[in-house]
Amino acid sequence: MRNEKKVLYKVLKVLILIIVLICISFTNGANRKVTLFENLIGRIIEIPQRAYVWIDKTFIKNEDVGTIESLEQEKTKLSEEIASLKKENIDYQLVKSENEDLKKQLNVKSQYDDKNMVVANIISVESNNWDEIYIIDKGYNDGIKPRDTVISNDGLVGYIYSCTDSTSKVVAIIDATSNFSVRATKTGEEISAKGDLKLKEVGCIRISSIPKGVVYSSGDTIETSGIGGIYPKGIMVGTVESFIKHENPSENEAIVKAFVDFNRLEIVAIIVEDNK
Repeated sequence: MRNEKKVLYKVLKVLILIIVLICISFTNGANRKVTLFENLIGRIIEIPQRAYVWIDKTFIKNEDVGTIESLEQEKTKLSEEIASLKKENIDYQLVKSENEDLKKQLNVKSQYDDKNMVVANIISVESNNWDEIYIIDKGYNDGIKPRDTVISNDGLVGYIYSCTDSTSKVVAIIDATSNFSVRATKTGEEISAKGDLKLKEVGCIRISSIPKGVVYSSGDTIETSGIGGIYPKGIMVGTVESFIKHENPSENEAIVKAFVDFNRLEIVAIIVEDNK
């Protein structure tokens, strides 16, 4: 429809231009005085000229206005579509994040099917030179009690230190006050593990009370021994990074890198024990 209008406008303009040229030809001449008739013709010529200018301004202007309005409508439509896509992307990211959280929870639960477990989110961290304490969003109302074991997908996190109705404090195994019993997965001997101020920043703990003649190699795995009344047996703790020999073999030590990345910890699971 718009193309047909353009053609019509062009035809009208051409016709008017032809009429103007014809009229001019009647009045064109050298060294002649302007007669009354020629003056009348001049006035008549002005009519198609004015019409030509009016058509040019009116229709072209209207066409431009229509084009601008159309572009504005397209712009508004595109803006709405972009806003909709942004919202869909945000919703997708939220769903993706929730799905990842659920996967983490399900992975933890599948590793301990025989345990009564509660999954919780870490909502804040109290970290300083001595302490490495995490605040979680579950407490007494969820069946959690002090001394319950806290784990993640990767391994042992720590234990519940205190609770409110809806929150709990978790002392991590890298905390300087942490002290618990472990064993070497390969050989099974009981040894002692504890947090260390210098090692806390790199996510490591120190093991000692190593039996005489026992030497650990880099990569040997360490797990909980089940002795001492805090952690159940068989929860993975970390791997040996280095073995430190002393003149007195009974003082030999090893540095163990925790399986849990405490800098990226977000979700934990609490093993709820009825006898604690």
